[in-house]
Formats: sequence, C-alpha cells, structure tokens
Amino acid sequence: MRVCDESTWQLQRSELLADGEVGQQFLTVLEAWVGAAEELLDAAGTQEYAGAINMALGVMEQKYGPVSIGFLAQMLVVIASFWEHGDQLVEGLSAIELRLIQEVAAVKIATLMAEADDAEAAEAPV
Repeated sequence: MRVCDESTWQLQRSELLADGEVGQQFLTVLEAWVGAAEELLDAAGTQEYAGAINMALGVMEQKYGPVSIGFLAQMLVVIASFWEHGDQLVEGLSAIELRLIQEVAAVKIATLMAEADDAEAAEAPV
C-alpha cells in the first residue's frame, strides 16, 4: 500500500498487528484491497481512485470472502486517512459512502475520547 506518511502508517500497522487476530486479519484484507486497486490503477493508467477501490473490492472478496459493511467502512476510513490517494478517493465517493465514513470516524473518535477519559480517571488520586 502506497501511503502518504510512512512513519504514521507504520504506527497504525503496529496497532492493528497488536490487536490480535482480528487486527491482523483487518490489516491483511485492507492491504490486499488497496494493493488490488493500485494494480488496477497501474494497469489502466487511470486516476479513477473510487472506481478502482470499488472494482478491487470484488477481487479482494474473491480471495478472502465477503467482508461485513462495518469492516468495509472502517477500512475506508483507514484508506482515506493513509493511502497516498486518500484525498482523491474521498472526492470520488458517493454521498452514501461519505456518510458511512463520517459515521464510522465519529464513532471511533467518541470511543477514543471515552478511553482517554477512563484512563485519566484511573490515574486520578482518590
């Protein structure tokens, strides 16, 4: 996967790999999906990023089987955030796809904030 910031991507990869089997599978499928899209883009010599991601979904699911909509949405958030063509991908997404990404991102942010609050409360003196 060609990324816009290698060091940040490596941190994300490390977090996913440390998240057990689910995180490892998520990363494997994600990288296969984007890898297939990059191959399609390279072969066609095109810049239709959203189209390539949509076409690559079928390729990836042939290899790994169907992926739940929740995982797909989470993967799209990661792809949009880290892929070197993430910004261009987002520009080509439909309104429904964008809303899905926004909702998943909002849930993730809320979860991280709650975890931070819990950690802060656990460290506070009694």
